Amino acid sequence: VINSDGLIGQVILTSGSYSQVLPYMHSMFRVSAIIEESRAYGIVSWPDEGERELVLRFIPETVEVTPGQMVYTSGFSNQYPQGIPIGTITEVESVQGVSNQLIRLEAFADLSTLAEAFIVKFEPDTTIEELNQRQEEIF
Repeated sequence: VINSDGLIGQVILTSGSYSQVLPYMHSMFRVSAIIEESRAYGIVSWPDEGERELVLRFIPETVEVTPGQMVYTSGFSNQYPQGIPIGTITEVESVQGVSNQLIRLEAFADLSTLAEAFIVKFEPDTTIEELNQRQEEIF
């Protein structure tokens, strides 16, 4: 689910006339993301604080990240197409004892003023699904 500003969430349940959306501002929300121009991939989630605040995790300390860079969906999760705007980096923190950075974002889309949204029909790559199933069978 998107609007003209960016990512809103994901449709998780449907019926004939209605659907249920898991918005980005939910503790169970996760999306695979990429930082513009760096090709650094991580996972965006809601930190359970702030209306438009998100966090990007699993970016190594060796990757240079600066406030103002934009973050988009990576397309690697097989749940979202690549290139949907998520947010702008506002703060980068080093976490003692951890080799990854904690990156704070401000979401582009504002859920508190949301009036309309679009459903993006996305067909997951069946090859990736088949590989995941085969991996589960092996392990």
